[in-house]
Amino acid sequence: MNIKDKLSITIKRLNIKYNIFLSLFLIFILIIAFIALTIYSFYTKSLNEMLNKNIDYRRYSVYKENANINELNSINHIDAVYDDKYLGYIYVSNNVLNIEKLDGTIYLEPVIIENDILSSSKKTIDPFSTGQAFCPKKFYPNSGTYDKIDIFKMLNGKEYINKKFNVENKEFKIIDTYDSDFYYTSKNTCFISFNDYKEISKIRNKNESQGFIIQIDNYKNTKKVLSKLTNYNYEYSAIATISHDEIVPIKNTTGTLVLVSIIITFITSYIIILKKNQSVKKYYYTLKILGYKIKEINNLSNIELLIIYLLSLLIGSIIFTIIYIIIKYFIATEFLSQSGSFQIPYVLFALFNIIVIVYMYFINKIIINKTC
Repeated sequence: MNIKDKLSITIKRLNIKYNIFLSLFLIFILIIAFIALTIYSFYTKSLNEMLNKNIDYRRYSVYKENANINELNSINHIDAVYDDKYLGYIYVSNNVLNIEKLDGTIYLEPVIIENDILSSSKKTIDPFSTGQAFCPKKFYPNSGTYDKIDIFKMLNGKEYINKKFNVENKEFKIIDTYDSDFYYTSKNTCFISFNDYKEISKIRNKNESQGFIIQIDNYKNTKKVLSKLTNYNYEYSAIATISHDEIVPIKNTTGTLVLVSIIITFITSYIIILKKNQSVKKYYYTLKILGYKIKEINNLSNIELLIIYLLSLLIGSIIFTIIYIIIKYFIATEFLSQSGSFQIPYVLFALFNIIVIVYMYFINKIIINKTC
């Protein structure tokens, strides 16, 4: 029997009762599993990446009487030490960039270490340079009111390369764009050199110096650095933190949900496949009388099962994508803009599907061998 004949026989049998039950069940369980996997991935991979890529999570405010900057610089894994009066963003009106469709605030942040921010074309800004700026690939039209963000009116930052703007009589030129999602920065944040930032900050903020800001080279080295600071009798506080008490339960819950989804899929698909095969015993016997071998019957049944799964996967993926877009762009826009990149974990999806398909293949084969 050629492939065309097998497909012809299989397609005619797709609308039998148990195939429809199996398809509906798979659509439901795939949507649940995909949502759980996406949330789980967000609270593991994305937040772990954010801890390193968003520099604020590697910055600490440190203080002690007669603090010694040389002492701080001598501590391993500290990349930079600078006066805490230069902490924070410089807020400027969207009028500064003169972008007609942009409504809200632009944030200017300093580049302390040259390689901390790489542009789309792998350029860097020298912390001691002047007049250069990196702005994001995507400008959000309403940066100050996240609940009103309209993603369909998002502006392409590349259109503003070489555009010049002035802040406190200092001219800047946008020399390139950077990926704000990759670096987990706040929306509409442009980077300028530390040298320029200090000059503007002296005019804008006029903060008093109370201590130092340290920047750690890698988030995983945080404990080592903090231990050293304690030994040197420094008081310290994190510039940005993530509540692990909130993250761990969500990770555990979604991880458990994925595991439960697999178990339910195994049990339910076994029952449906068993019932289906028992209901078509006569069909299998007819095929045997017509000269079909058990191997050929297995092949027919597995093709049928694969088509059902792929159709269910297609429908489930479409429904999930709609849910994903609604959550990312309409429901949790503000939270996600501050908490990391909410990406679809394609590798985890593929792994889940492979596990389920392989299981169903072998279960179906075992049941048919017993039925025939």
